[in-house]
Amino acid sequence: ALSTLPMKDPARRYAAWLLLFGPVMQADLLAPALWAQVSRHDPLEGYARRREEYKLGALGDHLNSLMYIDLKTLLPDAYLEKVDKAAMAASLETRLPFLDHRLVELAFQIPGRSKIRGLETKRILKRAVRGLVPDFVLEKPKHGFAVPTDPWFQGRLRDFVFDVLLDDRAKARGYYNAGFIERLWLEHVQGRHVWDTHLWVLLNFELWHRRYLDGAGVSVVSA
Repeated sequence: ALSTLPMKDPARRYAAWLLLFGPVMQADLLAPALWAQVSRHDPLEGYARRREEYKLGALGDHLNSLMYIDLKTLLPDAYLEKVDKAAMAASLETRLPFLDHRLVELAFQIPGRSKIRGLETKRILKRAVRGLVPDFVLEKPKHGFAVPTDPWFQGRLRDFVFDVLLDDRAKARGYYNAGFIERLWLEHVQGRHVWDTHLWVLLNFELWHRRYLDGAGVSVVSA
């Protein structure tokens, strides 16, 4: 994280904080031939380009420019694709009422300093609905639809993660340094470091590879 501080471009600096596997970890994780190809790709370039789009036709507001990046990347690629599916499966509307393009356009005309001050977020929304909803709702910390992978990977899915990521099929692909993945797994199950998000991404890739590229079935873990 400290390596992001010298970055002068605010979009690249912001995007670097979002990286899960940074360049150092990628070099340890990927096989040399694959790393030689991946290292030529700049994953931050898209974020910088989005900020330039914003600067062409908006207020030039720094905070709003970062929000614009989220609007074009994190929102459609993560929150709308995952959180809203989970919410709507439970008949909840978590985000869609705020996606009306007229509301979004209005929001981007409001200076960033009016939206966040210090650690207080959603200042305008909270003031607009105060008195309409209980105060404890407005003051309650944000709580997302997090998947409890940390206890899962130390508990009933511990062996499953190891068996999937480090079996002969996964190793034979030659994508990864198996020793590095085993180190992540071992440090996590022993409680020495929290690597559940990294393991979760690798696990999903391997299961996706088996189903859609290998054509093999994916075993289901019983409750």
